[in-house]
Amino acid sequence: MQLQLERANLVVDDKGDPSHFDLPGWIMPLVTGSGYGVILPPQQSLEKIAQRNRRVLSSDSAITNAIFFLEQKWATCNDRDMIADNTCVTQRFVPSGESDAEPITISSIHLDANDEEKRVLKLQRCLELAPKFSPLVIAGDFNAEMLAGSCCHALLSSEDLQQTSQPLPPIDSEQLKIECTKALRMPVNSSPPQDEMTKWKEMYDSARKFANEQHWNLSRADTGPTRAAFDHDTRAREMAQWRLDHILYTSTTLTPIARWSTLEDDEYSRTLGLPNDKVPSDHLPIAVVFERRNHVRLSSEARRGLIDRIKSMDARHGEEQANLAEDSAEKLSLLKGQSSNEHEAYGEKKKKRQKPSPAIMEQIRSGRAAMKVLKRSQSAEREGLMSGLTVLEKMELNHYHGDFAG
Repeated sequence: MQLQLERANLVVDDKGDPSHFDLPGWIMPLVTGSGYGVILPPQQSLEKIAQRNRRVLSSDSAITNAIFFLEQKWATCNDRDMIADNTCVTQRFVPSGESDAEPITISSIHLDANDEEKRVLKLQRCLELAPKFSPLVIAGDFNAEMLAGSCCHALLSSEDLQQTSQPLPPIDSEQLKIECTKALRMPVNSSPPQDEMTKWKEMYDSARKFANEQHWNLSRADTGPTRAAFDHDTRAREMAQWRLDHILYTSTTLTPIARWSTLEDDEYSRTLGLPNDKVPSDHLPIAVVFERRNHVRLSSEARRGLIDRIKSMDARHGEEQANLAEDSAEKLSLLKGQSSNEHEAYGEKKKKRQKPSPAIMEQIRSGRAAMKVLKRSQSAEREGLMSGLTVLEKMELNHYHGDFAG
C-alpha cells in the first residue's frame, strides 16, 4: 500500500527540527480500531523524500509504501536485513504464537516509472531476501504491465521440481522489440536503435538467467487493468487501460483462490478515466486471497545423502589439488637444489636476483598447466553432477550451501 504521511504536529521540537511523520488522520480510526499494525520506513528515509517534495512540489509530505497487518493474527520477525525505504517495504511474518513456523515474506513496492533496469534490480533484491522454501508476495505499483518481452516479465518462471533443468525456450525477438519500444516511450510500430535493443536483450537475458538459477517459481496473480486515461500513443482522444499494479507470488507455496475485480467491472471509470468523482486515486486497488501450502521438500535422508555427495566431492577435489601442488613444489625444490649445487661446483656465488634456469622455468609452467587441467576436469565433473539433479535437489543445495547450485 502507498500512503501520503502527515506530520504528527506542526510544531518544531526544542532543537528546531520538524516533528516526525505519521499515518494520515483519515486512516487512523481504521487502524487503531481494528487491531492493525503498520510497517513503515524509518523517519530518516521519510524525511529525505519530504525534503525532495518541499523542493520540487512545495509540499511538506512523505509519500511511502507501507504494510498493514492484523496483530492478533501475525507477528513480525526481527530481521535486520529487510528493505525499508520509501519505494519498498519488506517484512517477514509468522502466525501469532508460532515463532518456529515457516515465515511468509511480504514486499510492498512502488517501482521506477521510467527505468526498467531499476525495476528489475528492485524485484531481484526482494527475491534475494526471502527464504527459499517460504511463501513470498511482492505487491504494488510496478509502473509497467509486465508483458512478455519485458525484462520484469523475464523474472516469472514455472518449473517442474521433480525434473532436471531444461534449456530455456527461445526468445521472441518481436516481443522484445515491442517492449523495448514502449520502455523508450517511442511511437508504436517504430524500431529502437540497435544499441538500445542490444542493451534490452542483455538485461532480459540477465533477468531470465537469475530466475532460472534461483528457481523461485514466481507467478503473477491474474488481476485486471487498474489505470484508465487518454491513450498517449494515439492522437485521438480515446480512453485506454493499463495493467500497472501487480501481485507476484511463489506458486510452490501459495495458490490464489479469489481476487478483487478492477476496471473490467467499472464501466464508469473505464469511460471517464482515473481519478474521477467516485475514485479519488489514479489507480484502482487490487487484492488477492491466497491459500497457503507447504513447499515440497526432499526427505531428511535424501537431503543428507545429497549434501554428503557434495561434501565428498569437494573434499576429494581439495585433496587432489593439494597433492598436485605438493608434487609440483617437491619437483621445483629438487631443481632449485641441483642448480645451487652446480653453482657451488664451479665456485660461483649465487646472485640474489638471478634468473631461474630453463629447467626451473619449465617446471613452474608445467605445474601451473597441470593445475589448470585438473581444475577444468573437476569443474566438468561438478557440472555433470549438477546437470543430473532435479530442480528440487538444486533448491536444497542453494538453501544449504548458498549459491553453490547456481
